[in-house]
Amino acid sequence: IDIDEWSIENSRENAQVNNCPEILFEKGNASLLNNKKYDIILANINRNVLLNDLETYYNCLNKNGVLLLSGFFENDFNELNQKAISLHYTFEKKEIKNNWCLLKYSKTQ
Repeated sequence: IDIDEWSIENSRENAQVNNCPEILFEKGNASLLNNKKYDIILANINRNVLLNDLETYYNCLNKNGVLLLSGFFENDFNELNQKAISLHYTFEKKEIKNNWCLLKYSKTQ
């Protein structure tokens, strides 16, 4: 899901090149996730959108599902992590590259 048509088209091309025909791409925001369940959600968005959508992601993850967050700076970690923990995510991993951050969480409940 992306709000940018070019990003969706680029993702479709990447999926085709990598022989992943089962991936569905849609234009929109996290509201498109409602009432659906996923094993993995990757959200590459800025801090404010992530903070707003963390609960939606949690509700859409299957038990033992994985959430990967990226697209934000390392100094946003504490705020995002506190919100994620308050929603009962289990923190798994943090990686930093050039001040950009990637977080991995799981849903164990």
